[in-house]
Amino acid sequence: MALGAGAGLNTGFGAGSRCKIITVRGHCAPVATARPIYGARATWVRRERYHVIMGAGLQVALSVSVPTLAVLIGILVNNSRLNDLRAQMTDLRAHMDQRLTAVDQRIGDLKELFDEKLKRVEDVMDARLTRIEQELKIR
Repeated sequence: MALGAGAGLNTGFGAGSRCKIITVRGHCAPVATARPIYGARATWVRRERYHVIMGAGLQVALSVSVPTLAVLIGILVNNSRLNDLRAQMTDLRAHMDQRLTAVDQRIGDLKELFDEKLKRVEDVMDARLTRIEQELKIR
C-alpha cells in the first residue's frame, strides 16, 4: 500500500514524508516504518509493527473497575466520616444532658432557697403586723 492522499492516511507532515506516527481519519494507527522503494516511481511502503500494550478486554476491565473502585473508596470514606459524626453527636448529646441535669439541680436548689427566704419574710411581716395590731388594739 502506498502512502499518500489516495490511501486515506494522514502523516501530519504531508504525503511522502518519513513520519513514524501515522493517523487514520484523526485516530492513532499502529507505529509503522516506511521504506522507500526505488524504481521508476518512488513510493513509500508502509510495514506495520504493532506495539500492543494491553488487550481490549484488559482495557474494558480497567476502564470499568478503576472508576468503580474509586467510587467504592469514596463511599467507604464518607461512611466512616458519617460514623465519626454520629459518635461526636452522641457525645455532645450526653454532655448536654449532664449540663441540663446540673442546671435543673441548680434551679431546684434556688427554689428551696427562695422558699426559705420567702418564709422568713412572711414570718417577719406577720410578726410586725401582729405587733401593730396589738398596739392599735384592732382585734
